[in-house]
Amino acid sequence: MKTTNLFLLLAVIAIPLTAQENQIFPEPDEHSVAFWDFSRQSDGQFEDESGFGSTVALKAMEKAKVPQVTSDGLLFDGKGGYAEINGGEALRITGGDFSIDIIFKSDSAEALQNKPVAYLAGNKSLSEKRGFALALSNWQKNHVVFYYALNGQAEALEGAFEKSILKTGVFHHLQVSFSEKRLSLFLNGIKLAEKELPGPVSLVNSRRIRLGIYPAPWQRDKQDQLIVNGFEGCIRLLRFSDKGRTGK
Repeated sequence: MKTTNLFLLLAVIAIPLTAQENQIFPEPDEHSVAFWDFSRQSDGQFEDESGFGSTVALKAMEKAKVPQVTSDGLLFDGKGGYAEINGGEALRITGGDFSIDIIFKSDSAEALQNKPVAYLAGNKSLSEKRGFALALSNWQKNHVVFYYALNGQAEALEGAFEKSILKTGVFHHLQVSFSEKRLSLFLNGIKLAEKELPGPVSLVNSRRIRLGIYPAPWQRDKQDQLIVNGFEGCIRLLRFSDKGRTGK
C-alpha cells in the first residue's frame, strides 16, 4: 500500500503544470510607482494599488467600443478601444532605473502569432524623441519591441522568440527593465534581449500613456478607417517600478 501511494505521489509530481495553472501574478511593493490589477475593480473603477493615485479611464477612437471590464481584466477588441492613464508625479520617470510589467493573454492565435503589430502600452509615436511604447510584432519574425528615446534619437530594442511560446488562452508576462545602464526585455521570465545604454531613458511624453492601441494613430486604410494597430485580447496587470527587475 505504501509503495502504491508513493507511485501515485511521484506520478502527480511528474505532471507538468500549464502556464495558466502555475501563474503567480506580481503584487505591488515598495518600488511600485503605479500598479493596476484590472481583474480587481469596483463599479468599473480601478485603484492604483501603489498608493500614488494615478487613474485609468476607458476610451475609444471614433466609433470603436471601449474595452470591456471582465473578471480576467480589461478585454480589448483591437479596433480602437483603449485605456488611458492620467499619471501622477511618481509616474514621471525621467531617469534612473525602472521596469514596466504587462500581463496579457489572447484567445486569438491570429492576434498573437500572425498580426504584424499590436501595441500593448505607450505614449510615443515611432518617430518621437521622447516617451516609450511596448508592442508585439510578427513582422518578419515573432518578437516584442520596446520603443524609447535616447540622446534626442528614437530607438528600439527587439527580442525575438519562438512562435510556440505565445499560447492562446494563457496569461503571458512581458517586462522591460533598465538597471545599471542595461536595458532588458523579458517574456515569461526569459531574457530575450539586452543592451547597454550610454545614458538614461525617460518614459515621459506630453501624451498620456495608452493601453491596447498605437499611442498616436493617424493613418487610414482604403475604407477610411483609422489604423490603430490595436491589441485583441485581455490585459490583466500593469506595473511601473522605480527599480530594474529580472523578469519577475
